[in-house]
Amino acid sequence: MRIISLVFIWLTLSGFDLNQNQIRIVGSSTLYPFVTIAAEYFAKKHNYTTPIVESIGTGAGMKLFCSGDSLKYPDIVNASRKIKESEINYCHKNKVLNIQEINLGYDGVILAHSVNAKDLNLSPSSLYKALAKYIVENGKIINNPNKF
Repeated sequence: MRIISLVFIWLTLSGFDLNQNQIRIVGSSTLYPFVTIAAEYFAKKHNYTTPIVESIGTGAGMKLFCSGDSLKYPDIVNASRKIKESEINYCHKNKVLNIQEINLGYDGVILAHSVNAKDLNLSPSSLYKALAKYIVENGKIINNPNKF
């Protein structure tokens, strides 16, 4: 099974074939630090060799992932976007057929300000309300009306 993952990977690896020597993951440089931590966690939890994680960018990762279906190609590509139709076609051309795209999250948000600026004192709740697609209001889930 070939997997395309977004953001975190340890959930997708729980059903992975642990009989192969090592899992190879390529893709997004933005996600690299998170994927590396998740790969280390996976290895410790399953007493398995730590997966190889390479930061080569989403586009390059997709190209390498779709280049063939053998042990010399990566098992997983992490991406900061959905797979493109052209990439799916390239995969199929190279006999990479069983692709599973799993959306596990979205890119992170970093808040920064000058050391001379007054603290914003934002709570996790207020950040969520500012950024979430949906919020709970009066016991109902609604489209988030908040704008930033």
